[in-house]
Amino acid sequence: MQSLVSDTAKRLEELPSTVGSMSQTLQCVAEPVATDPVQLAECLRTEAAKVGLVCGCAASPSEAELQALLLSLQRVVTALCLSLHALTRDAGPSFRQDLDHMVQACAARNAELVRSILRPADVPRAVANVWDTCSAVKAPLTNKSALFKRMGGCLKAVNDTLREMAEIEQQPMESIQEEDSTSDADEDEDVESSHQRRPDHATNGHTPLGTNGLLHDSRGPNAAQPDEGSQGLEEDGSSSVCDFEAGPFSAKDRDVAAAGQALMGVAANTLKLLSRHLLLGSDSLVGAPVEAWENCVWHAKNLQSSVEDLGAAMYPPQELDEIEDMTEGLVVSVQCILEEVLQEHMEAAAEAASSLQSELEVAEQRMRAAVLSSRNETH
Repeated sequence: MQSLVSDTAKRLEELPSTVGSMSQTLQCVAEPVATDPVQLAECLRTEAAKVGLVCGCAASPSEAELQALLLSLQRVVTALCLSLHALTRDAGPSFRQDLDHMVQACAARNAELVRSILRPADVPRAVANVWDTCSAVKAPLTNKSALFKRMGGCLKAVNDTLREMAEIEQQPMESIQEEDSTSDADEDEDVESSHQRRPDHATNGHTPLGTNGLLHDSRGPNAAQPDEGSQGLEEDGSSSVCDFEAGPFSAKDRDVAAAGQALMGVAANTLKLLSRHLLLGSDSLVGAPVEAWENCVWHAKNLQSSVEDLGAAMYPPQELDEIEDMTEGLVVSVQCILEEVLQEHMEAAAEAASSLQSELEVAEQRMRAAVLSSRNETH
């Protein structure tokens, strides 16, 4: 039994490279493999469940029963991998990456299932992993769906950053400083020896910020623990936690953050427009249209990075030179989509793109004015 299990698992593990070696032959076939990958994925669910029922109990199957069971499983896995690989003929880079990942996961998870037969307690978990792999094989399996998934991921990340910017408006300003002063007074009453050091600490820019729950995403792992760190000073009057904390939001910080939020809103609307035209377009994207949309995805990922970088820079202490550089990067990314992509490849989106271009100019001017005002107040 051990030899049968080991041989079957090894063949399954080698399946992705075996399927890959058939690429030239599959390219010459007039039609792709006719069997639907989604239907085969459902068949694989059934085969995996059979293995779980027969091999996951205390009683071991006979050699003949196990051989028949593994042969059936191997046939379905091979058919599924071949049907997925057949779709790579007209696949663009994004869709091909998804298909390759499905093939790799299908072979690896089923090899794991076969090896778990020698350890019945591990069989249920291995069956669940195969089922998860089957769930990833769902219609539609097209270039359009792969591209839209990536575009949707970029838009979600941008919207998450926008939600964080909206929460900045709820961050207190004076209340934080008053709370710190009260804490200092209480500390002076309890510990007379700290009377000389606490006022110095309160003016060193290390003000506790115990109400800001967003800092751990942008200012280091210790930023979400301000109160405890700020009260536990070392002998030299410093604290390692304080070095990673931001101060409270001042009025000028809020103005810059509000301008940044408006600029990010234009970026989000640009991605929405891009996604909408992809969704409403043809389902059968092949050839040049796929290349154009792959270029769109590349620009969308750059825009996502620009928005996330600018969002992280909004937390105090704000570095104005850094914010200006990030603003420039975001504006360039939006312009690349509006000018090079929408207006060039999708005439139907030209009017909307022109409107967004005007909004971008207004938002950029607002951001630069806010940064300039903040710099003047600082000096």
